[in-house]
Amino acid sequence: MRGRRLTPTSEEPGEPVRRLLAELGAGALNSAELQRRLGCSQPTVSRLLRRAGDAVVALGRGRATRYAAAQEVFGSGLSQPIYLVGETGAIAEAGRLRALRGGGYLVEAPRGPFWLLGAAGTGVFESLPYYLFDARPAGFLGRQVARRLASSWGAPPDPRDWTDAHIGLYLLREGHDPPGNVVLGEAAAQRVHQQPPSPVSDRATAYPRVAAAALSDDLPGSSAAGEQPKFLAHHAEVGPVIVKFSPSGESVDAVRWRDLLRAEHHALELLRAQGIPAATTSCHALGGRTFLEGQRFDRCGTQGRRAAISLAMVDAEYAGEGHGWTRSAAALRRAGRISATSLASIVWAETFGGWIGNTDMHAGNISLGPTADGFELLPLYDMLPMIFAPERGELLLRQLTPPLRTPLNEAVWEETRRAAVDYWSRNADDPLLSTDFRTLAGEAAEGLGRWAA
Repeated sequence: MRGRRLTPTSEEPGEPVRRLLAELGAGALNSAELQRRLGCSQPTVSRLLRRAGDAVVALGRGRATRYAAAQEVFGSGLSQPIYLVGETGAIAEAGRLRALRGGGYLVEAPRGPFWLLGAAGTGVFESLPYYLFDARPAGFLGRQVARRLASSWGAPPDPRDWTDAHIGLYLLREGHDPPGNVVLGEAAAQRVHQQPPSPVSDRATAYPRVAAAALSDDLPGSSAAGEQPKFLAHHAEVGPVIVKFSPSGESVDAVRWRDLLRAEHHALELLRAQGIPAATTSCHALGGRTFLEGQRFDRCGTQGRRAAISLAMVDAEYAGEGHGWTRSAAALRRAGRISATSLASIVWAETFGGWIGNTDMHAGNISLGPTADGFELLPLYDMLPMIFAPERGELLLRQLTPPLRTPLNEAVWEETRRAAVDYWSRNADDPLLSTDFRTLAGEAAEGLGRWAA
């Protein structure tokens, strides 16, 4: 009952703390607000807060401190450790995740890196921290994970329908190998090195077999974003890789996807030649499929990992632009969160992607890595002319058009157009591509050549 002074003689044991928690259950309050609502003094409030222990969390510092009632983190205790896996494979606790009864989360990481605490630097998040949300299952492999979990513990079969609770349970129970280097909970951390990958030495034998398993939903492993069929592997010489693969056979779909995977390889090579960070890839024709093998930039050797967070999540937390690579990167630059070099690379890559018809440059298809006080562009991937992808087994006639010309990309407009002409010329000269795609590439190079400023 509000306004009643708390005294040990007039209340049952524990009742004062229950009243405190009831007041905090609807939202955070400071000490003065608690004194008014509970009808007691500041020393009494301080004593109650100490007695409440982990059931209360303090938000902020000094006179700005507010208090909130805690609740169990995904049904697994009042806090869960957040671990980071280093480049050598060492696992260290960097903070703890708390859930607030009134909604939201608190990350306690006084000695952790800045990015664990979010844009405000307080560790308070209205929803699941952005880097944990980014570790959810996604894309082709993510759908496999979600379908399996739908039958075992009732999660929706599409991971895009998962709530914070679904993501949290997944991370606690099976999140030992998500993209990046963040692991939630002791149980998941203990499994990080329990199942070392079996190295692949013979692609010709292994890749067709693993591709067939991936298509039949029999492939275990972590989630990798993107819709193109893929699997994760550890090549004995190359190291950790993510492998995309085409359909088998000689159908329209199969032939075009073989061409597109090789075209992606050419695009990434061109980006690296221009000084733009891009994944290192190799193409392999095996068992009637084309396999595009890309080195993982979030893994080091057999055990090490590096942080990698999508531009979509970094933008949502630190800028809120939410529209396009270049605009998001420019907003992050204005906020002091990325370097001028990373911004320039992103502008160049998105403009080049526009010239070659990459219609799938969403912010989840580009990753950033934390630095001492911000983020830097990690190697690009998924750079290919998706405008020419088959749809429902058919090849539609599509025309390349220039990307939107803006003040942000004006300086690289002509340079990226010339690079796109070079790119299409490389494809036109590649004898491993189909005749139809080489003809298409030659026409694209000629067409873009006529757009010279």
